[in-house]
Amino acid sequence: MAKTSIPKCFISYSWDSDPHREWVRKLATDLVGNGVSVFLDQWDVAPGDDLTAYMETSIRDSHCVLLVCTPEFTRKANESLGGVGYEKAIVTGELFQGAGMPGKFVPVLRFGEPKNALPSYLKSKLFVDLRLEAAYKAGVEEILRHLH
Repeated sequence: MAKTSIPKCFISYSWDSDPHREWVRKLATDLVGNGVSVFLDQWDVAPGDDLTAYMETSIRDSHCVLLVCTPEFTRKANESLGGVGYEKAIVTGELFQGAGMPGKFVPVLRFGEPKNALPSYLKSKLFVDLRLEAAYKAGVEEILRHLH
């Protein structure tokens, strides 16, 4: 990615609760406010849209995929359930093929401990720890440095 280009980022997460979805939307808004183009289902997907095509295109076309990890995200990923399970298949396919740039897939730890909140396919990756509200600003800055 050239330094002058606008980074594109897809956010993968599970719909754990309404407050969690709001937190993900806040993260996306903060990234957009700092020069990142964000793919987020809450903004981009309307009734009748093809969800699988959206997920595939967004992951493929992004410079970075943030995977917001929680115990529920991990359960769905490890059991290949729902959108998280489908996205796992896309991500692991890119990892297997070596299609993703180094650092394209970034786990963001939101809730839980790494042993129960990071799915098996992400356990070897360094993660950004956003479990504590006090760490939010520094964590977002770390993500922004990575993206820019």
